[in-house]
Amino acid sequence: MIKAKFGAFVRSKTPVAQRNEVLCKVLAHNLCVLVQAFFELGVEPRFWNHGSAALAQPYQPTWTQNMPQREPWTGPRKVGRKPVHADEDDGGQPSLPFRGNRPASEATGSI
Repeated sequence: MIKAKFGAFVRSKTPVAQRNEVLCKVLAHNLCVLVQAFFELGVEPRFWNHGSAALAQPYQPTWTQNMPQREPWTGPRKVGRKPVHADEDDGGQPSLPFRGNRPASEATGSI
């Protein structure tokens, strides 16, 4: 039924996106079945009386809001990468390993 209604192909390229697309098709199918059941059985859907029942419940934060604050990572970087340090003499800007960042005395020297 899903293939007939929503197509047999997924248009995404990456495996994660393909999986998400299939899950969205399953969700859309479930919603279609639910709506069809409402009409066939004559069920009148009730949605929390315009939210008053939901708003009457006390607020309970999710588990992510109860997590302690973490300090930023200060450990070593990936293997093979050299740390970039800021020099005090050039206004705190990091010295990047580009040819244009050499001092004038080195740039004018002979090769």
